[in-house]
Amino acid sequence: MEPIVIGLNLSCIRYLSLVLAFSAAGIAQTTAGSGAQSGASIAPSEAYIGPGKMDLALSGQLYVPQTGLGGGALINISAAVGRYVSQSSLVGVAVGLNAAWQPGGSNSQGYELAGHYRYLFHTHNPKVFPFLGVAPGVSIENGFMTSTIFRVVGEAGVKCFI
Repeated sequence: MEPIVIGLNLSCIRYLSLVLAFSAAGIAQTTAGSGAQSGASIAPSEAYIGPGKMDLALSGQLYVPQTGLGGGALINISAAVGRYVSQSSLVGVAVGLNAAWQPGGSNSQGYELAGHYRYLFHTHNPKVFPFLGVAPGVSIENGFMTSTIFRVVGEAGVKCFI
């Protein structure tokens, strides 16, 4: 039985970008004026999420397959910034860059710009928040030919604060 060989192509890059989005960890950035009065009790999660707080997520991936998969390489880098508009709602924007190199010169690169909305579910751990979201955006891929793709991506994952 012949093994199935999957080369790096645009759909593979998009799949890896989606996996990257699911695995990104959030780094909370607190802002002054969380809205709580001095001496008032706040929820434990208020230290990480709450109206007016900012969110910054940075992620990256380097994929170098074994020679059986063509010997190419793929790199993804993305950044997202958002603002909590309520105790559970995050609205923001994300940008991403990806590039693929394969033997024989079939190289490609891509750029992504997307907005995103995420609804965070509170847990007993104030640093862990499962979420569901949506991210409409545009992808521009340059390789053998240039293509522009308008997309809407569903998101699900867990946001962990460090």
